[in-house]
Amino acid sequence: MIKKGDRILVHGESDEVFCVIEVQDNRVFLSSGCSEPMAKCVKIPDEDLKDIYSIIKEYLPTEISMKLFRT
Repeated sequence: MIKKGDRILVHGESDEVFCVIEVQDNRVFLSSGCSEPMAKCVKIPDEDLKDIYSIIKEYLPTEISMKLFRT
């Protein structure tokens, strides 16, 4: 079961890893600002998390971002 905070892959998005910020009504909302159907998403197993590599970016916590977008 996919839940908030999980790292996932999305079918059709190659090997890009996304962080889940919310799950609602069989949709997965991603840190990229997009949402995908649950059926297209695969949770990355804990033993594979150590193999994730990325370029460092800066982000605001989701709760603050959501608050700013509402104003």
